[in-house]
Amino acid sequence: MRNISYAAINIVGLAIGIAACLLIFLIVRFETSFDNFHTERDQTYRVITASHGPEGVNFDGGVPFPTSAGLRLDFPQLKQVAAIFQDDGSHFTIGDDNQGRTAKIFKEDDTYFAEPQFFNVFDFKWLSGDKKNALTEPNTIVLTRDEANKFFGNWENAIGKIIKLENKLNFKVTGILENPPANTDFHLKVVMSYASLKVKANDLFFW
Repeated sequence: MRNISYAAINIVGLAIGIAACLLIFLIVRFETSFDNFHTERDQTYRVITASHGPEGVNFDGGVPFPTSAGLRLDFPQLKQVAAIFQDDGSHFTIGDDNQGRTAKIFKEDDTYFAEPQFFNVFDFKWLSGDKKNALTEPNTIVLTRDEANKFFGNWENAIGKIIKLENKLNFKVTGILENPPANTDFHLKVVMSYASLKVKANDLFFW
């Protein structure tokens, strides 16, 4: 009480220091928690491309499309192999003008094409649908809860509905995922069957 100014400076400084430590702790804990909810995370590996050039070795997350098939053929001891291809900026159409309804068009990021084995490797929570078979057929699609609500108003009514990709390909909704947590590398919103990718971008497979 005799040194209010001095005490106030010390108390404020201590409070700021404690707050900074707590903030740093929360950031570090969040950054080190990524994808920890996957039960097989210690046995999961990502295949990347190493390019050797004059400037040394460069690493890239993209690999040739036949890689997953090649791994299954040459390394049968692998438990699961799954390919995934990100396709941001996709346009989806809901509704049919021929039936008197106004079509709704959505441009979506965080959209992917994935092989069905992807959901055997990673433990994303399913609200509806069969994760083993939801993406086995061409022109099938899985949505997160928020995306299904946005497209159809209620995710519980989304199974079996039709979504048109780029106003060309019809996809049938076969599964609903819970919204992925923030601490994951895969911020999934829309996941389409990998078999459909050959139809959408067949020229990518020529090489």
